[in-house]
Amino acid sequence: CYFSLDKDSNSEEIGIEGGSMTGQVSVMKMSTKEQAELVYTSTLSLIDIHRSLYTKVITILPKFVIINNTDEKLLLTQEKLNDDFTIIDSHARDNFRWLNGEGTKMVMIKCLDCKAPDPINEWAWSSPFNLEEIGAQNLRNVSRNNPDMFMYWKVDRRIQNEMIYITVDKEDEKHPLYLIENKAKHIILKYKQKSEKNSEYLDTSESKRFAWDNLYEKHVLQCEAWFKGKKNVKLCNININLDELEKNEEFRYNLEEIIDSDELLEC
Repeated sequence: CYFSLDKDSNSEEIGIEGGSMTGQVSVMKMSTKEQAELVYTSTLSLIDIHRSLYTKVITILPKFVIINNTDEKLLLTQEKLNDDFTIIDSHARDNFRWLNGEGTKMVMIKCLDCKAPDPINEWAWSSPFNLEEIGAQNLRNVSRNNPDMFMYWKVDRRIQNEMIYITVDKEDEKHPLYLIENKAKHIILKYKQKSEKNSEYLDTSESKRFAWDNLYEKHVLQCEAWFKGKKNVKLCNININLDELEKNEEFRYNLEEIIDSDELLEC
């Protein structure tokens, strides 16, 4: 048995002999390399009890379903295919196909900002992520015109009857996955993911949400603590491995001895 999308596509051969069975199969369109991943079930249904006649029922469903729970239109693409993408309308769901079945099987998302002069390029793509990694993760887009402006998403991947549902919501501002709070009165924090280049700043008594720019690099937050005075003085470097912290656990670092030094009191 073979599955196809049209005359230009075909799957590998699968066997449907025997009783009930479940499986997965991919179908590629040869001219474009577009690929659909499918799940199928094969069951026997009794149609005549007296003659013991059965019919075989084969159900074919998409493996990936994208659900957009936001008020924004979303763009989805594969890693390294930034100029080729799929549009998911607001509060819509759609089956997902790989734009290039021979490419990297990682996905990136961003907002289609219809109010911007350049709707497609107003926001940068998120970190690539794996559709098959079940669970929730937050992602963000950075504004290309204002690097201090972010749009945060919550992506939740769940499996049901061999199908994977990927739900995208706006991240709840009151309950973000990561929140960085600077509770010090005289300290400015400069921080970034250790593997990345772009840093952010957290002023005294300020808090900001955070998301990893690269999900698959180490989740180490690299911070610089600066004393805020007449002239700013760098105090120390702090590396925090967030994978080693428990959920809702706070990381605290005591800077009181450094702040009370004679050198800083003169600043």
